[in-house]
Amino acid sequence: EKAFAQMNGGYNAIGNGGNWEYGMETLTGRESHTHDSATLPFADVEKALKKNQPVVINTLRASTAEHTAALTSLNLVGWHSYSIVDSKKEKGEEWVKLSNPWGNNHPGASAADRKDDGGWIRYSDLVASGILQGTAIGEGTRPIRG
Repeated sequence: EKAFAQMNGGYNAIGNGGNWEYGMETLTGRESHTHDSATLPFADVEKALKKNQPVVINTLRASTAEHTAALTSLNLVGWHSYSIVDSKKEKGEEWVKLSNPWGNNHPGASAADRKDDGGWIRYSDLVASGILQGTAIGEGTRPIRG
């Protein structure tokens, strides 16, 4: 994210929304495709992760009380992108693990917004929350996590 911000005029230039597909394509050098999160099967996310493809979700702006409540209940920030870095099935339920590119030290973020990891979230809760703008899956491979 820092490199992308530097390439595109800083955090203020990229912090007001945009196409996360473009960001992914810039960073990986490969094409990506956006899917409707409400209809994207968990199996497709799981398959992409097994193929080591990058998977990114984008949350909606917290513009209604319902969006704010859903974001809060999932411990997520509105108008933001998260990487899905892992998936699992446990006791008949499907889960995804989110990673926040902000880490703990995003400039200008309030203490409440400094979430270094979205953590494990039940996929059905994430999809049903109504707070996803879309899910992008890249054709390249994910960068090394660390």
